[in-house]
Amino acid sequence: MKTMPLLLTCLILGLQCTAQVSAQKSRGLIAFASNRHLNAERRALYQIFVMNPNGENRVRLTDDPARADNPAWSPNGGKIAFTSARHGKDDIYVINVETDVRGGALKKTIIVEPPNAEAQVQDVAAALDDGLQRLTDNPANDDSPTWSADGKQIAFMSRRDGNREIYIMEADGRNQRNLTNHPAQDRDPAFSPNGKQIAFRSNRDGNYEIYLMTSEGRDVSRITENPAQDARPRWSPDGKKLAYTNNEQRNSEIYVLDLKTGERRNITNDEKPDASPTWSPDGKMIAFTRSEANTVDIYIATERDNWGAINIINDELHHAQPLDIEPDWWDPAYPRAVSPTGERAVSIWGEIKLENTFQVR
Repeated sequence: MKTMPLLLTCLILGLQCTAQVSAQKSRGLIAFASNRHLNAERRALYQIFVMNPNGENRVRLTDDPARADNPAWSPNGGKIAFTSARHGKDDIYVINVETDVRGGALKKTIIVEPPNAEAQVQDVAAALDDGLQRLTDNPANDDSPTWSADGKQIAFMSRRDGNREIYIMEADGRNQRNLTNHPAQDRDPAFSPNGKQIAFRSNRDGNYEIYLMTSEGRDVSRITENPAQDARPRWSPDGKKLAYTNNEQRNSEIYVLDLKTGERRNITNDEKPDASPTWSPDGKMIAFTRSEANTVDIYIATERDNWGAINIINDELHHAQPLDIEPDWWDPAYPRAVSPTGERAVSIWGEIKLENTFQVR
């Protein structure tokens, strides 16, 4: 099916809005947290954004009065789970996001940051946080959500037992239970692509290493062993490798571990701190964050370029250099269902397949 540039315009609560998007060579969408938006009090709080893998069409999805971070796409692209402190402590929330089934493009946008102006928060605030649902509610902090492959469960980190443990719950928040139940600190869960295993980091053997367990919390095994700290494991789409952060070079770097051979490789090897890896849908690229001076940007490293990295954001805003963190790359290859009905529409420039509809709830 041929594609063609198409301008779709719409009205959100009386506000006419458009966004310029260039065609992307890589599929999918990247969710991330950023403090690039100023709220009505001119405070730069972390909110959840989505963008194309080329860094364009950045779209804000939340209007959190405190902080929103740790975004995680549902497998079908219909929701994003994230951490929010809007009720005084960290809890897990989900919002709705409608996406194009075929091409991995946004079907629904809420607010596109203006190129040279502040976002008009008051005009569009009611359109943000679409379908917001709070999934956890207890006195301790809960964060770092990750979805099972079928979208029916969410694993997360909780401190409700006095230390950090890996918990799991149904996707609607029911049946929350402790999977690790260990006196050490267990963090950064990541479901495998087949949903049968969860990778996580733990200091149960003295320092933080990467571990695997079944989705029921059984058969815990350590898969890294070095004197440095390992963090934030992320599975390759084929389930054969793990990308993670390691600081053994006196600097945080992104490593890739082959789960069959045990071979690991530093793919960033840069003097600047790198963190938070996430794989592209085809497994040939890894997005991650790189810190420099007073800013954090999102980079993409490509296997065919010997994991050479490019900065896909690298912009300056009127209030400060933004901190863009915790990317999560959604894979449009998963089957999913999208509601066809709606009341509001938005405008977007981009490569739109002609058979697609563009209605928004």
